Amino acid sequence: MQTLVGSTEELKREVEEAKLENGESLDKVKEWRQEIEERIDIVDNEIKFLETRGQPSPKPRTQKEKCERICWLVSAKRNRNLKGNS
Repeated sequence: MQTLVGSTEELKREVEEAKLENGESLDKVKEWRQEIEERIDIVDNEIKFLETRGQPSPKPRTQKEKCERICWLVSAKRNRNLKGNS
């Protein structure tokens, strides 16, 4: 990602220099830069969103862990029922 950011900054500078050399006004070049910055911000936000969605999901439980969880839930339910009937 850092390489991409560095390349983007370098490319923006090159385009700005070319625009100025071709006679575009400084104000026009600033407008162009602002538009590019806004687009980059949008893309950055989309990348961040996709990165958070791409996080690995929790490790699936093993069969033993599933059985232990079921046993614990059954035991807890049984204890609640026994207390309710007392």
